[in-house]
Formats: sequence, C-alpha cells, structure tokens
Amino acid sequence: MNQLIDKQPKRLPLKSAHPYHMYDMIQETPKGIDRILKEELPLIKEVAKQLAGKKNILLVGIGTSYHATLNAKYLLRNVGHIHAEAFNSFEFIQDFPLDLYESSSTAIVIFSHRGVKKYSHAAYTKSRELGLYTVLLTGTETVIEEKLDAIIRTSIPEQSSAFTISHTASAFVSLLLSNEIAKIKSPSTVIPDEKVTEISSILQSIFDKKQDDIKKYCKFVVDSGVTHLYYLGYGVNESNCYEVALKINEATWDYTTGYQVEQYLHGPFVATGPSTLSTFLIGGTDVKYQPSIERSNSVLKAVIAVNGKAAAIIPESDTLTPTNIGPDGVIIKLPTVLEPLSLFTNLYTLQLITYWLALERKTNPDSFRREQPFHDKAFVNSGILL
Repeated sequence: MNQLIDKQPKRLPLKSAHPYHMYDMIQETPKGIDRILKEELPLIKEVAKQLAGKKNILLVGIGTSYHATLNAKYLLRNVGHIHAEAFNSFEFIQDFPLDLYESSSTAIVIFSHRGVKKYSHAAYTKSRELGLYTVLLTGTETVIEEKLDAIIRTSIPEQSSAFTISHTASAFVSLLLSNEIAKIKSPSTVIPDEKVTEISSILQSIFDKKQDDIKKYCKFVVDSGVTHLYYLGYGVNESNCYEVALKINEATWDYTTGYQVEQYLHGPFVATGPSTLSTFLIGGTDVKYQPSIERSNSVLKAVIAVNGKAAAIIPESDTLTPTNIGPDGVIIKLPTVLEPLSLFTNLYTLQLITYWLALERKTNPDSFRREQPFHDKAFVNSGILL
C-alpha cells in the first residue's frame, strides 16, 4: 500500500493567495467533463452493458467519494432503473454480508480519485478476490496495479485537498453510465443526449456569470454573524447537502451540516434561530417534484418564523421560492435544467461558495489545515492512514 502511495503523482506546492488550487480545479471542471465525453464514453458504454445485466450494483467510497456513491445510487435507480446500493468503504470492508449476493449477478463500482485510500483500496482488492465484476472510477494519472474489469478515468489530479473536479467528474460518469443503462432497460427515463452534452457549457456559464452573486452570498454569511450553516435539499440534491457541509467544514472551518429537508424537521430544526443560516437547494421545476419544492418552501417559512436566516439556490424558472424568502433572504438563481441535472448546477455553485467563503474567512482551502503543526501531526501521531 505504501509503495502504491509513493508512485502517485505529487501535488504542486501550496499557494498562499487567490487563485488557490481549489479555484483552478473548479475552473477546469467544464473542460474535464468534455474530456470524459471524448475519451471515456466508449468504455462507459461497454461497462453499462455489463451493469445492465446485473441484479445488484454495489457502490463503494469514502469521504467525498461516499457522496459520489449517493449520486450514483440516485442516478442508477431513477435514470437507469436498476437496483443500486451505496456503502461507506470502511463499513463495506468491516461488516458487509457479501454472502447475501450471488457473485455472477453482482457488480461493484468503487469511487476513489487517487485509488489509494486505505479502505477503498481494500474494497476493490476484496471484490476481485471474490470474483465480482469490479469497476473503479479514479483519476487520469492514478497508478493502479490490480487487474480490474474496468477502470474509468474521471479527472486530472486534484491539487487541493478540497476535492472538486474529481467529484463532479465522478458524478458525470455516473450519469453517463445510468443513461446508457436506461437506453437498454428503460427508454422512458433516458435523458436526451443533447441535455447531457450541454452540462459543461452550463457550468461554464455559472463560472462566468454567477460568481458575483456567490460572493454576495458569502459576504452575507460573514456579515450576518451566523455561527452555524444548514444546507437542505431533497432527491438528487440530498448528497449535495452532505458534500457542501463536508467541504465548508474542511475549507473554511465553519460549523456546517447538511440534511435531507424532511429530516431537518425531525430534530435539527429545534436548533434553528437568529444565529443560523439555512440554505435551501431547489432542483428542477419538473411537475413530478412540485411537492418537494412546496415542502421546501414550507420549511423555509418555518425558518423565518423562528428568526432564522434563510437563503436559497434555485432555478431561474422557480417563482415560488422568491415570494417566501422575504427581503432579508438571499437567492442565487441558476439556469433551469432537468431535475437529475440539477445535481451538477447546484454542486458547482456550492463548490464556488465554499471557495469564496474560505477567502472571506481568510483560510487556505487547499491545505487540510496542515500548515498548523498540531493539525499536521494529528493523524501521524494517532496512527491514522487515510
């Protein structure tokens, strides 16, 4: 394992000012998506044919890559119409009853951008030993010594500890796999190819045109004096809530949690008040998801009723949320897309929010706080290997 780590590409030295590496990676994301379409699509189609014939697809990852498994689970089930389950790599290795699954009808897809996270590496080693069809989604320059059934390359190596491009790229590969499976198993749920291929240009438009709005949101966070951030969503955006919470904790050190919007009501709402900011993620405005939009708006009104601060990231076609957020709320409007594709528009915006909030907080989003000696030595002194 240590030898494999030593073979991986080394990161560039830390920067000390904008643009940090995290910003560079976010900026490269639209090009990275286009690269996947040009270079990985033939392999993705072949893998999709294999997955379409399986009864069970097990999705495995840790950290941000666990959130990637949640994205894949949603897309495989709702677009591909195939059974999929998501697992944390640690739990998968420690306590997963693989004997419940017939090897010939089960596939494992492992998400690991560098390919060397301890438990994700153990997962694809174990999978191969059991003779399961094994797919790894990993970076373009990751050194892999194991023989796997397929290795799909997601993105260039991350230069920041706050992973962004790799996560978006993994989600995009999951979308392509799901859509190709749908073409085989569920034609009615196929997303038109032209909608898929325009994702990169939509993300580019967010980068080019929405950063002023994002900076205003971040300034609002700082100026309002809130001490806790909530991110609330549903469906495909539930995983985005978990991911932005992880990223903001990591990059800005702000206390942040993410919840499925209904789950937030069953406990966390009680802690809501003047010192909290609840940001609602609204997806597409498809009729099917209107109940989720209406429920989110009801919760938004409840937040305001207890003097909590509120914000929302919405599609431009959403006319309901602006009427409820009030004059003191903050709204970021994004291009309207199909509900599953709002995974990408909201995720990309949340990554930019994390970055600009780090600059407001004067933290280095790239460093994992390793520039501070007690943080730098904490894992080593505790015997922790990621």
